[in-house]
Amino acid sequence: MSATENPLRETTREPVREPERKPAPQIIPPQPAGERPHPVQRALRGLRAALPLVQKLLPLLEGQVFTAASNLLAPHVSHPAPGSLSPLEGSLADLRTRQAELANRLAEQNQALKRVADRLENRLDQVQAAADRSASEQKELRESLNAVGRKANFIAIAALCLLAVSLAVNLFLFLHFQRYLR
Repeated sequence: MSATENPLRETTREPVREPERKPAPQIIPPQPAGERPHPVQRALRGLRAALPLVQKLLPLLEGQVFTAASNLLAPHVSHPAPGSLSPLEGSLADLRTRQAELANRLAEQNQALKRVADRLENRLDQVQAAADRSASEQKELRESLNAVGRKANFIAIAALCLLAVSLAVNLFLFLHFQRYLR
């Protein structure tokens, strides 16, 4: 077997040569020294000059092109100097004071609402008790009225019975005395 046939065998390596770079073909013909180049030509020459730098930076970004571009294009916020924090601290202290006042007001309002709820509950209990008393009184009145009605009916029936007996006795006496009168 030769060294070229067995890839596991050690071989001597020759240094790798970089291919010679040929200059890029000229797309834009050079301008004479006295004339100003067209703005498009100037822009293309600037891009051509920046192309090698971009080719070297792109592998470093590894897919974070949009993040890098947004970081480059985003406006940078300058942080205020440490001496300028005192107005913010004063405002923050004012906000904390206001927040504490609002918390106290909220606690007072919650207590007031609890007192109102307790009063309403007491009133509701009183109204419920009054309604229960009224219902029981109405029930007693209804029962009393039914008892009076029964007694009145009994008295009326007894009176009718007595009237019927009286009429029968009167008829009997009338017929009995009529025989004597003739």
